[in-house]
Amino acid sequence: MENFKLFSYGFIHFENEHYREVFFNKVKGLRINLDKEKKVIVKFQPVKRKFDHHSNKHDPVRRPCHDLFDNRTHFIIIVSLPSIVEENEIELHMEGEEIIISGKYKELNFDGDILKKLIPVSDFEYTFTLPSKINHNSKVKIEKIENSNIFKIEIKKEENKRIKLLFE
Repeated sequence: MENFKLFSYGFIHFENEHYREVFFNKVKGLRINLDKEKKVIVKFQPVKRKFDHHSNKHDPVRRPCHDLFDNRTHFIIIVSLPSIVEENEIELHMEGEEIIISGKYKELNFDGDILKKLIPVSDFEYTFTLPSKINHNSKVKIEKIENSNIFKIEIKKEENKRIKLLFE
């Protein structure tokens, strides 16, 4: 194996996951020798990232901006969802103390060439862990903040009740 120094690195950004996979399948293991004398070699490899366990199950890079509030009776989630226009485009589910928000990001079309594309076009599913239980029987209130792609979701908390524990 040749000895070489790592002088620099760069990144390639892809429009979608398909193009990324096609590229890395074609250059897998490929090493391009740019300067034999100086031993300048180009090698392509995908970046491996570490994410927290609360990330989006399908695409951790594109987790939406969000805030979580507790006003004593409700949890309030403020979430930014690009290309989502109406409340009925969002589905909410619950698993234990987690709220799952899902839907589909739509394509936004503008004239011109895409120079940078960070707004996703895909199904999405985000999980938010709440600090305590919610009331399963109450209705969830969701409203769009006017002139934005921001939604306010209100979820009624379950009342904390004191329960006497019996000894064996």
